Amino acid sequence: MISSIIGTNKMKSLIIKSFLLLYIIVIGASFMSSFVSAETSVSKGYLSKDKDLRSGMAVSLSDESSNEQQYVERTATSNRSKYIGVVTTIDQSVVTIRSEESTVYVSDSGQYQVYVSDLNGDVSQGDVLVTSPIKGVLMRLGDDGNGQTKVAIALSDFNDSQDIQTQTVQTSAEGSRTVKISRINAELSSGTVIKDEKKQFFSVFGESLTGKPVSEIRVLVACIILLLVLIIEGSILYGAVSSSITALGRNPLSKAAIYKQLVHTSFLALLILIVGISGIYVVIWT
Repeated sequence: MISSIIGTNKMKSLIIKSFLLLYIIVIGASFMSSFVSAETSVSKGYLSKDKDLRSGMAVSLSDESSNEQQYVERTATSNRSKYIGVVTTIDQSVVTIRSEESTVYVSDSGQYQVYVSDLNGDVSQGDVLVTSPIKGVLMRLGDDGNGQTKVAIALSDFNDSQDIQTQTVQTSAEGSRTVKISRINAELSSGTVIKDEKKQFFSVFGESLTGKPVSEIRVLVACIILLLVLIIEGSILYGAVSSSITALGRNPLSKAAIYKQLVHTSFLALLILIVGISGIYVVIWT
């Protein structure tokens, strides 16, 4: 009976330590997930003489810029090489770097609403967005987009937007064309597009799992949590079954108490599994 009690106490101690460890991991993962989302929400203040600038438009440095005063204007074909980000507001940024003269705030990373058009086809979730001939408006990357500068990744479909406008634009091939313009959610992520570049395994896995682009670090953290949960669950169940068999062999009369303790242990193991899965959900889907 004494050995049964000692084994039970050890089992309880293991479960408590495992639960506390998993709780710390989940809280840390949740904080990391929030940090990953928020750390890039940084905007910088600029000046502008472009009266048609709106929040969500892509901007480039103007030729009037100097080291002392930097001006921005809507990005188009002529100035896309000077692209610096998307117009945002102070409220949308965690950190804002600005001077007293700043009138426009620009961010080049984080999740924001951006202006897009169907000039290069309908935009779907996961599409790479690049600058377009329409000032301040992005478009879907085309088949001939190798080497272009990636501005963002679409997080929603163009057709899901409720506020769709039309505009007639001049094109070298067709003369003029009417296109649709709207705002969608996007993840700003600058970089050169390489068409034959393969996505990393974690990015592909996260995207296939959630149906939206997920950063590699989120998927990696989720995999680590899953691995720790499996290790903890295995340790608890193995320890519970092993202790129950040993205690039952030494004291058959304590059969009812041992089975009861085994049920309690299994319930706690299930609780730990639920906490672990919740942590994975927070990291991947939020």
